[in-house]
Amino acid sequence: MQDQHKEHEDGIAEIQVEQEVTDQIDELVKAHVAECLRAHIPQDLQDEIATSKRELERLTHSLHNSESRRANADLRSDKPDSLLATMKMAEDGKVSTRYPKDLKELFGLDNNTTLALMSDYDIERSPGSSEIVNLNKFIHFCGVRYQLVGFAAR
Repeated sequence: MQDQHKEHEDGIAEIQVEQEVTDQIDELVKAHVAECLRAHIPQDLQDEIATSKRELERLTHSLHNSESRRANADLRSDKPDSLLATMKMAEDGKVSTRYPKDLKELFGLDNNTTLALMSDYDIERSPGSSEIVNLNKFIHFCGVRYQLVGFAAR
């Protein structure tokens, strides 16, 4: 039984060593390919590719937000627990940690959170605008068809 256990441990150690060697080879190949590409592809073409990748990423985020706005336009106020489709921030393509999960949370945002969300999503706010105006601007940004007309008890 001890011999079997020893064989088992040796087999596991061998597999781990093989995995480490494979990982190191993968890294060396990646580095070599990157070096070859730099040597064979002109810098201006590499820059153009990088610019195109950034533009594609921006368009992908924009498409996601458009689809989210379309989905959010179908939400109904009589179903406040309906999930709000997410909006991605322009800067990094992530969803703000403050983003509301449903209509109830959206309509119940306090002014500080609304202002923080407007900042996260680069939504311009008018100087001196009221709390309700800011919230309605964010609601509109999300694609929700409803607008608040007064202050609800929160």
